[in-house]
Amino acid sequence: TDDKSRTEFTDKSFFVGMLRLDKTPEIDGKISENEYKTVAPVKINKPSMVYNLSGNEWSGLNDMSGTVYLNYDENFFYLAARVKDNAEGATEETAKIYANDSIQFGFANEALKTAGFTEIGIGKDNHGKPVMHRYSFIGTKFFASNIDEAIAFDENCELQIGREGDETIYELKMPWVDIYGDEEPTFT
Repeated sequence: TDDKSRTEFTDKSFFVGMLRLDKTPEIDGKISENEYKTVAPVKINKPSMVYNLSGNEWSGLNDMSGTVYLNYDENFFYLAARVKDNAEGATEETAKIYANDSIQFGFANEALKTAGFTEIGIGKDNHGKPVMHRYSFIGTKFFASNIDEAIAFDENCELQIGREGDETIYELKMPWVDIYGDEEPTFT
């Protein structure tokens, strides 16, 4: 890294940078030209990147593949993804969104197994509605006395999921406070 620190990784690890946006994208379930900075995408193209609860084997790029763009600005994290899937499906409710066609991602303050982290799932629920669920949270809300309050998202979160042919389009705009709690990141 720039500060000469080193991180060990395996062949299942990969790194990608988030790019700062100059303008706010429209969260509408479509990825418009020049809406996101797309020069450093995450490519979903290996069996290790696909988790299938049904036990079926991944049968290649036509079965499930995709491209994810990670962007940010001072106040928000943005995720935009175009995922090719030969069969769209959602049979579970919000709390089990991981069992549906979905994207799960996490943030940690440190690259340590013992570090606290925030893990979030986005997808459609069993009614076809775009939903988000927070499975763990670094922030102080997680210690709230009411679990529904602890996992609730800020009203400024926006999620839209569209479908174009055999591709599902995910667009997420999330305030940093929903990822890091009271200790929001600072950008220089």
